[in-house]
Amino acid sequence: MKKVIAMLLSLVMVLGMAACGGTNTQEESQTTAEDTAEEETEETEPAESEAEAETETGSYKIGFSVKTLTNEPFQAFIADMIQTKVEEAGCEFVLATTDSAEDVAQQVSQIEDMLVSGIDALIVNPLDSNAIIPALERCKEENVPVIMVDSGPAEGTDESLYVTYIGTDNYAGSVTAGEKMAEELGGEGKVVIVRGVSGNTAGEARANGFKAGLEGTNVEVVAEQPGNWSNDDALQAMENMLIANPDIDGVYSCSDVMLDGILEAIDSAGADDILIYSFDGLTNGCQLVLDGRVQATMQQYPSVMGELAVEYLLQILNGEKTADDFEKFVDSGVAYVTQENAEEALQNAP
Repeated sequence: MKKVIAMLLSLVMVLGMAACGGTNTQEESQTTAEDTAEEETEETEPAESEAEAETETGSYKIGFSVKTLTNEPFQAFIADMIQTKVEEAGCEFVLATTDSAEDVAQQVSQIEDMLVSGIDALIVNPLDSNAIIPALERCKEENVPVIMVDSGPAEGTDESLYVTYIGTDNYAGSVTAGEKMAEELGGEGKVVIVRGVSGNTAGEARANGFKAGLEGTNVEVVAEQPGNWSNDDALQAMENMLIANPDIDGVYSCSDVMLDGILEAIDSAGADDILIYSFDGLTNGCQLVLDGRVQATMQQYPSVMGELAVEYLLQILNGEKTADDFEKFVDSGVAYVTQENAEEALQNAP
């Protein structure tokens, strides 16, 4: 992660210094990243890489477009893994980060700039999966293969615009969170949701999955507000919902990055009996679970997303596989973290 942070201090778009060359959804069609892995009832193990980077051949420039990495350890973790694997293959890494998690126009512009610079392949975590479509169309025109990570395509997106989406099954993971909270509440109560950024497919899937997990119970979602992946916005959202609903029993945060703001609002209101469930399994989230401040978080595996994205693109660029050889969704895995396994989860947390 130090490499990514150092790069951000110099430029928004960074060119890797290593020279290339030498040997080196819910209803979508989907596959797990490790097809032979045993299924777990509450946990999906992360995928294993199919081939080591050293076996790849070719000279390529691979870009990664992502939202700001400031206060975004999860995204920084993905970026660091992508950079590591690209440079291990002897290729050039190009990073483009937006100034904020909501600057969709900037992301589209940065992708166009990378195409002009001559990238051979693109990995993208879209801020808005609908707004990114024109950039994906441009990539297709330039014969630049695209893999999405973390946040997937919008419903109805032309599947020829991307090779695959590698990420967590955000919907299924949040269904588990909803079911577990309903169980802990005894099947009845009032809860609220602090959502992500409007239009972000991962955040939408988490909110919708959580509500689906409550179905068949008497647990009611009485309010939802966007936290925009920001502690400041999450603080304001939680304060607003507590004022309107002072008797809530639980809150679901669509990301650990908003937990500090949520907890500040809860502490200020003196509402210390509210159950808190979250998503991401970041270091702060796992620590809060271990400390008993948060009841559970769903942990993702960002390193798997980055590693597989590079591996798959190199296979395509080297002519070993085509885009048609990949399923449109590869599940990178998710784990249900409670106080019982939080210490272990901390070892894997970004």
